[in-house]
Amino acid sequence: LALLALAVLLGGLIAWATLAQVRVTQNAPAAFIQGGALAQASAPVDGIVESVAVRPGEAIAAGATIAVIRDLDGRRARVQSGDSGRILAALAAPGDTVTSGAVLAKIERRGAPRLRAFPSFEVAQQLAPGDVAVVTVSGTAGERTAFDARVVRIGRVPLDRSDVAALVGDSALARLLVGADETVTAVELAPDDHSDAMRLGRRLHPALNADVTLVLGEQHPLSFVTS
Repeated sequence: LALLALAVLLGGLIAWATLAQVRVTQNAPAAFIQGGALAQASAPVDGIVESVAVRPGEAIAAGATIAVIRDLDGRRARVQSGDSGRILAALAAPGDTVTSGAVLAKIERRGAPRLRAFPSFEVAQQLAPGDVAVVTVSGTAGERTAFDARVVRIGRVPLDRSDVAALVGDSALARLLVGADETVTAVELAPDDHSDAMRLGRRLHPALNADVTLVLGEQHPLSFVTS
């Protein structure tokens, strides 16, 4: 009787291992970014800041003046916003000496929030539009929210940390998303319930750290043993 029970148990385990499907997943860091990215306004010349026209929290239109710089020859240069949105930080004050390329302001671009994950290039090549992902978001007060999403677009080229910094518009955020020697690919995700994205995008500021579990496919449990 015991041998019969053991045989039935083993038979059931073999049937489960042969017929059942188990999800194959891979985790990746992500950022929930308003309008797809952050933007920066930089000094076009070396000089002294003559005036600053913006303050954090203010709305700004594309082409609006952010600051005026007087260069070493006494000529004035206007620093303009390349994007519509909201001023996150004004990093210069009248009288400051700046060099060409110095960041004077950070801007949150206007638009619907987008979620981008940054898996390794090898993992990204296993994805296809429509694939499932589970997004877990950590809020500013320590709360965690999870929701389902699907892959919308997959980058075709590998990106290093400097590439990601240019994409998201913030070098500090890029350091959280990509290791110093890592190569990743940008994958855009869309929540199944778009209201989740809008609610989180309004409530959390300005670029939201998230963890994404990407579903790469399904395998029989037996294949894990034999592979």
